[in-house]
Amino acid sequence: EIVSGSVTDKYGTYFFSKKDIPLMIKLIDNHIIYTYDEKKNICLLNKLGLKLNGVVFDTMLVSYLLEYNISDDISSIASIKGYEILSYKELVKNQFDMESICQKSNFIYQTFEEFNQELKRDMMDKLEIPMPESGMPHAKSYFSPFSASRLPSASPNELRTISTLTPS
Repeated sequence: EIVSGSVTDKYGTYFFSKKDIPLMIKLIDNHIIYTYDEKKNICLLNKLGLKLNGVVFDTMLVSYLLEYNISDDISSIASIKGYEILSYKELVKNQFDMESICQKSNFIYQTFEEFNQELKRDMMDKLEIPMPESGMPHAKSYFSPFSASRLPSASPNELRTISTLTPS
């Protein structure tokens, strides 16, 4: 169940209570969205009968691709990057206070370019993915996870982030 959400753009960071999540989704739907743990967000929004279109970057997925040794809590990667964000357990103790919730979307907003550049530097070398046996046993397929043409620039007037939480 979603407790609350937050959105950050070039104008500021906005908090949405549980009852305002449908409004939040309506406001950011079909914008360019960067998030953390989109799989969880999809599951949580589905429970409310909501769908969010426009997610193009998942900081959790990128952290995995860059081989950061982190838990699935955003506070883990934030700590590595020098940001202080409360862990999920600490959020529960603080009753999901607004400031802590907003720190999450602000972190995603503030670090998108850094993660994007790091991904380009470290991962844009082609990944080799073996193809199934076809007539060419030594054939390989090459895949670039995020080509520059598919990733939007971090144009501040288009940048949106979403952070959703679940209680225990």
